[in-house]
Amino acid sequence: MNRHAELGHMLLPWAIGLFVVAGAEWAWFRWRERMLSSPSARRAVTAALAVVVCAVAAGALVLIVLIGDSGARAVWGG
Repeated sequence: MNRHAELGHMLLPWAIGLFVVAGAEWAWFRWRERMLSSPSARRAVTAALAVVVCAVAAGALVLIVLIGDSGARAVWGG
């Protein structure tokens, strides 16, 4: 049960990070034409932002799976 609680405490920073990158992605797609005039620069920023979003989302997903698994093992295990 302790492992489940420890992993649960680790989720908050990932959730905050996911919120921040989602907000950055929203802002970028809302105002990208005003921020950069070069299409190649816009494409590069879009690609970089997509990589960051995917990395944070994958990290949060892995942690959620680990939390669920440790909780199931705590309840159903010996």
